[in-house]
Amino acid sequence: MNVVIVVSTVQQLQIILDSISLETIKVSKIVLAEGPFAETMDIGFNGRHFQASSYEYLEEIVASTQYDFLFVSDQSSNALLGEMGIPTSTIVNLTMLFFPVQLYEKVRLLHYLQRNIQGTSYKIFVTGLSYAYHGTDLSSYSLPTVNLSGISQDLYYDFSMAKRAMAYPQQSFRYAVIGLAPYSFHSDLSRSAENWRVPAYALALEDTHHFPLDSNQWRQLMYPLITRELRAIEKEKGAFDFNDPIGLCTQMDFVMGSAQRLAARKRAESWKWKRFPCTVKENKDILRQYIRLCHEKQILPILVIFPVTDIFRKFFSKQILEEFYGYVDELQKEENVLMLDYFASDAFSHQDFYDIDHLNRTGAKKVSSMIDEQLRAYIS
Repeated sequence: MNVVIVVSTVQQLQIILDSISLETIKVSKIVLAEGPFAETMDIGFNGRHFQASSYEYLEEIVASTQYDFLFVSDQSSNALLGEMGIPTSTIVNLTMLFFPVQLYEKVRLLHYLQRNIQGTSYKIFVTGLSYAYHGTDLSSYSLPTVNLSGISQDLYYDFSMAKRAMAYPQQSFRYAVIGLAPYSFHSDLSRSAENWRVPAYALALEDTHHFPLDSNQWRQLMYPLITRELRAIEKEKGAFDFNDPIGLCTQMDFVMGSAQRLAARKRAESWKWKRFPCTVKENKDILRQYIRLCHEKQILPILVIFPVTDIFRKFFSKQILEEFYGYVDELQKEENVLMLDYFASDAFSHQDFYDIDHLNRTGAKKVSSMIDEQLRAYIS
């Protein structure tokens, strides 16, 4: 595998070179923003030498160098290559390597769940994207609950995380809270601008979905990182905060203000132009499989649509929202699920949100208590 590495700083370059298998990967060229302005320079790393050029020569390097993949260290480089017409299937965004807490979050969560920390037998698990991640307060559930959701986590990885958790024999789950957003069916993390988050799932699940590198290529490329970090996690003996695995507690205490409202309309309207019919079909199939596996495991699937502000509802695409409810109604007719819809609930005010569509800690406690109350009423 021949690669070109495009990085902003020497520190980022060192982290990438320290993470990949240089025995099986050929680094054809390095393009570096930090450092001297030069068309050609030599960079040394652990006794190895690499040919490099400054960032200003990126277009010439991409045009003249033979490579299988371009490794980038940030979203700006990713976007620039896209503007140059480089196919996304050849761009591997390694931004996640520079956020170790988030990179190891999923593998550590599953590791501690498998270890059955403190002898807890969990009865409820929650999956979903950031709405579920920020909208879940574990202390508000009357039964032991674990949060398997994540920022930008799509239905594919919801199902993947749930399958792994359901496979642990020491757990005895009875309920699955499946968090949804109006754009959930259009969302594919591995093909989105957020695909730099995929390495966290690759490390935990050895599954890259539609990421440019398949799972075999990932293992070949990242063997040094995988073996080093998995061994370190196996040796951990400390506690794991299931309610805040990546340290967002402070952010979750915020209340929405003017800064969050400045870009509110643009944020709410952003999905208007994102129409992915093939992704919709795949996600509808995934959710059906997810629901049916829950039934096989005698777990009640609960579809939860988390609340958003009136601002978000005002500017979000009415067509996508209508289609979303059509998909959900179709599923309800075909499958046995409990549906809890808080999308337009008047029980929430702006004080319950830290931006126009994400709950803060106060809102998370409120909606988690409401879910728990409705669940208890359903099973009583």
